[in-house]
Amino acid sequence: MLKLYYKDKMYEIKAQSIAFDGCHKIYLITDNNEADEAKSYGYKLAPVGYLNAIWDASCPLRFISFWDVENLKGNIIPQCRDAEIQLDPINDITTIVPDDEVEIEFLEDYIKAGVVRYA
Repeated sequence: MLKLYYKDKMYEIKAQSIAFDGCHKIYLITDNNEADEAKSYGYKLAPVGYLNAIWDASCPLRFISFWDVENLKGNIIPQCRDAEIQLDPINDITTIVPDDEVEIEFLEDYIKAGVVRYA
């Protein structure tokens, strides 16, 4: 399970896996079609629980976004911004905690699209 702690509220993010380019592009994959498309472009897929390791291994240009960038614009974590990625392996929960200055511009759009919900 992937969660987002933002402005003193907890949200659940619908993500079945993560696509990573091996450098700094981190995308949240929400369904099998997106997974197939990401693989066709050469992205490596990983379980959501690996997000903290992928984040730590990424270059400083890193960001976290949804794969469907046409319909889900913006980023969960904008490029070159910092976040803490917390892993609770006992409960299989990964939580994204953006730094205090991060503004998630399209959060309400994500909620309307059903990929983010209040936890």
